[in-house]
Amino acid sequence: MAGSPGITKQIGSFKFTVTTVSKWLDESEKSVFCNVTETGDILEVEHKDSHHWGISIRTTASRNKGADGIQVVSYRPDQGKVVQEKLEKFWVPDSRIRINNKSDQNMPYHSEEEIRQQVTYALRHQKKQKWHNSEHFAHWCRHGKKVGNEQERNVSDMAKWGSISASAGAWMFMKTRRQRHNTQ
Repeated sequence: MAGSPGITKQIGSFKFTVTTVSKWLDESEKSVFCNVTETGDILEVEHKDSHHWGISIRTTASRNKGADGIQVVSYRPDQGKVVQEKLEKFWVPDSRIRINNKSDQNMPYHSEEEIRQQVTYALRHQKKQKWHNSEHFAHWCRHGKKVGNEQERNVSDMAKWGSISASAGAWMFMKTRRQRHNTQ
């Protein structure tokens, strides 16, 4: 991952660089890729002249399982839907891949759990969301407005509408009170 922008950290006697964009990797470097990718990383595949973006999701706690423990969730504009697939289907033969979290330099990113919630929401509520392309989708999962869970959204909606109702009620009360005061 040399040549990538990053931040150098000192932990004990070890010094290492946390990168935001990895170098391009080909199929022969798959084991390296599988050892460094984490849940929530934005993945970019370059195949011929096109690029496709997705979010990595680790399905197992063990890194020893390699590519079998990594799923990729991406938006497929040609299909008009979000798909979750094995790494091998996302990283097609004769292409190269990289971790591209460059946007972390300018935007806060979600925790692993929040990214999983974003992905789950996107897979379940595809008709409610529209993404321009796979890159837009990947950035939405990592940086976009948090969707929370269903119960949190319902409570938030109740609070919002309750607040509007209370405000409208207070306004009506004050208007009625002013009218009575003016007529006396």
